[in-house]
Amino acid sequence: MDFLKPRRKSSISDALYIALNVALAIVITIVIITTGSLWMALLIVLFSKWRIFSVRPHYWMANILSNLVDVVVSVGVAVFIYAAGENLDGGEVLPIQIALTVMYIVWLLFIKPRSENWAVTLQAGSALFMGVSSVFILGYDWPSSLVVLLVWCVSYMSARHVLIANREPHYVLIGLCVAFVMAELSWLLYHWTIGYSVPFGGGLQLPQPAIILTLVGFMMDRVYNNYRRNHGNVAVREIVSPVVFSMAALVVMMVFFGATGGLK
Repeated sequence: MDFLKPRRKSSISDALYIALNVALAIVITIVIITTGSLWMALLIVLFSKWRIFSVRPHYWMANILSNLVDVVVSVGVAVFIYAAGENLDGGEVLPIQIALTVMYIVWLLFIKPRSENWAVTLQAGSALFMGVSSVFILGYDWPSSLVVLLVWCVSYMSARHVLIANREPHYVLIGLCVAFVMAELSWLLYHWTIGYSVPFGGGLQLPQPAIILTLVGFMMDRVYNNYRRNHGNVAVREIVSPVVFSMAALVVMMVFFGATGGLK
């Protein structure tokens, strides 16, 4: 019966992994709802990443860089749950807060661990959207320079995640170029930030800059993947659909939903 032991150990480890991740999502939500404190929830998020520093110090930076996408998404979920509850009495729970908790559990268990190309793109896109949204939700009255710097960091980290996964030798240069474009756009968008209310979302508003930058990132990703698949050439006919879709979405949002209201 010795051949059963590895499987048994693996089953116990898997069950513990699932339980701890589910508990993390629930604890973050409960802390925000009961205390109304975002910073306590963020401390829990950072504390949950203790394994980053459980190795020798010269591995710390590599671990930090490889975990940045997960940290940004985790922080973004906490910010969203906090923002949704701003107009609620203590202890009251919105369906959107429960939905965000479930989405975070799905992220931790099914999206974050995967390494396929579609999963890497989804991970980077989620980090870009959640990160930029958090910056604009919390930083609506911050100096524009700080907002631009934070968007630059989030954009570089998201681009780097995709480029590293695709073994891009020039990932630093390309990542810096992507971050520069995103930072420039964030500086322009900072001056007329608009928030879109979410149904049953309480005080949660989705910042227009986060949607725009995510669509721009999607176009960049499609062009880069096409360039890589075609060995240094871009097949225009293959990127027309995603580019036209993104541009159409941007035009519709800017023209028809450009005066919904500002973030407060």
